[in-house]
Amino acid sequence: MIEKENPNSLNALLENYEKQKTIDAVADWEQLRKRITSDRNRRLFFNYLRNTAAILLPLFLVYQYTLYPILKKSGSIVETITVTSAPGMVTKT
Repeated sequence: MIEKENPNSLNALLENYEKQKTIDAVADWEQLRKRITSDRNRRLFFNYLRNTAAILLPLFLVYQYTLYPILKKSGSIVETITVTSAPGMVTKT
């Protein structure tokens, strides 16, 4: 026995086919390619930034808490010379 197709399903298939014909695959692919490229560039930038911070942060902390106090203590002696005609105007460091 031959079954008759439901006209509603045929209309739905026809509408679906018409919608598929209006899709511009080239433009959509180009948009996706740009998005992938920008995501990759963003990921590379943040990886570079993270690696740079991982190198510089320990160096900064070592300098701040160990080297800077040592250099500050062993620094040159500060001399202040005051001229009697202009007190406090001329200094030598």
